[in-house]
Amino acid sequence: MFKKRLKQVGAWLLAASLMLGSMQLPAKAAKVDTRTNLARSATATAFDQETNDYPPSKAIDGIREGKPSRWSSGVGTGPTWIQLAWTEPQTIKNVALFWEMRKAEDYKLEISDSGQDGSWETVFENHIPPARNESIILDKAVTAKYLRLYISKINAEDPDGGDTWGTVSLYEFEVYAEDPPDLRSEAQKIADSIQTPIIQPGDTKMAMPEVPDGVEMRFYTEYDQVIGQDGTIYTPVEDKEVKCTFEITCPPSEEEEEGSVATTVLTVLVPGQYQAEEWGNAKPAVIPELQEWHGDLGDYVAKTDSRIVVETDALSAAAEAFAEDYRDVMGMDISVAVGAKETVRAGDFYFALSSENNGLGKEGYTMDIGEAVLVEAEQATGAFWATRTILQILKQLNGSIPKGMVRDYPKYEVRGFSLDVGRKPFALDTLYEFAKNMSWYKMNSFQVHLSDNLIFHEDYPTLEEAAEQSYAGFRLESGVVNPDTGKSATSDDVYYTKDEFRAFIQESRVMGVDIVPEFDMPAHALPFTRAFPQYMTKKAGGGHRYLIEEINLEQEGATEWAQEIWADYFTGDNPVFDEEMTVHIGTDEY
Repeated sequence: MFKKRLKQVGAWLLAASLMLGSMQLPAKAAKVDTRTNLARSATATAFDQETNDYPPSKAIDGIREGKPSRWSSGVGTGPTWIQLAWTEPQTIKNVALFWEMRKAEDYKLEISDSGQDGSWETVFENHIPPARNESIILDKAVTAKYLRLYISKINAEDPDGGDTWGTVSLYEFEVYAEDPPDLRSEAQKIADSIQTPIIQPGDTKMAMPEVPDGVEMRFYTEYDQVIGQDGTIYTPVEDKEVKCTFEITCPPSEEEEEGSVATTVLTVLVPGQYQAEEWGNAKPAVIPELQEWHGDLGDYVAKTDSRIVVETDALSAAAEAFAEDYRDVMGMDISVAVGAKETVRAGDFYFALSSENNGLGKEGYTMDIGEAVLVEAEQATGAFWATRTILQILKQLNGSIPKGMVRDYPKYEVRGFSLDVGRKPFALDTLYEFAKNMSWYKMNSFQVHLSDNLIFHEDYPTLEEAAEQSYAGFRLESGVVNPDTGKSATSDDVYYTKDEFRAFIQESRVMGVDIVPEFDMPAHALPFTRAFPQYMTKKAGGGHRYLIEEINLEQEGATEWAQEIWADYFTGDNPVFDEEMTVHIGTDEY
């Protein structure tokens, strides 16, 4: 079964690579602005300019970006101006300004028929930094021979964090007689029309926007634990803002041959069970920060006879791990017992699995902190993460926890770390320490890069010396042995037995950390090609003198041999890599 699946995956990847490499996707037809830019027929002058490289004429050259094509004012705090003049009066309805930086803090558009002092009439003004690309639509069209952008105040500090320099500059100063056309796609028009949903206290479902027939809408949130993808509301402890994404897909039509896709992101306020009280305890400092908190008064205090009570044996492994770490943090033992909530007494920690779907998922939990600490989760992983929160607070506050209510869950599904043990050997004890430290901070994915090699093969004078002496490592015991040499790809200096690594995977899982093993193939595979030289690539390529670390997939039997190496860890009654795992297959730089 494994070989069949691996062949299917390989065939799919190869087919996708060939398709993407050879296929030319048609360009989508974009709506364009067909209006006449009146500024192109004007004469541009300015009060000043930074240097002769940036004259006002460059603001009407039709180029909307690029530092060489802009007008830049003289250095100062203002005022300054740039002016357009025509030989005949022009109708003006829309002015587009393409600023290099948003340093103009007080500016206006003025018109005149003579361009003389005292003849200017203000038709638009703004007293805050502009948008980078600004479209100004006048309330009504005006007619004039002169149009001036008058900038009263320049702030040398760029509000977007750019250079500090006392000038303003425009890439382009465009003028039109008509309103700007609506260049939005049909999907964007629908997305822009969506109003922020209003959720009332007690609501259990968020009303979804209606879209026209034939239009598809997909909905996502940053916190499924508060608003599910079906709109279900899981009431937070206190009011919480959630970013919601609405993705609109319109089908092909006469106007849009390929259809269109657009998104809008709206921030939705979800009312909580409680309102924040000034007198309540502040949220405890935890890494990562607690998602939801409602503070009460007073503190929970651990006692010498505190216990860990679990509702079910399914939480016993998490409880035992908690007890061990509690001993390290508090300097005293704590017992573990199975019991009902009614048996809990002051000072105890109680853990239970919820029979309801509260939106918390695999890793979320609630915690009610009073005279005892009551934890509820939908799965054991969530209960274990609660123990990390408890321990972090106990360690900081010398055995106490502020009373209050917690509803906590991850923002990101994968919170990972990768370690290359192929090129630099690490003892398995060190990997355990990495996993334990990750668990302390609720990181849940530890990618162990088990095979690789140093890449500077050109340092060796011959291919044979490089193949023999370049450092390479594969850290797992392997049952695939070269019959001619009696050797496998397993490293001689540091390696982990199958039993050791299987135990590491399973014990890390109890700590909430999933181990993601990676074998790097078909490149960076010198540990394998050295042990099985018949599958080694023995030629130059890609700027390298030797490609000895690449599997020669043209060699008959190479793919089946690679599959056999993988299958060694997937097969048997007690495989090293079980069905719960994610496995990384490398594919680096081939």
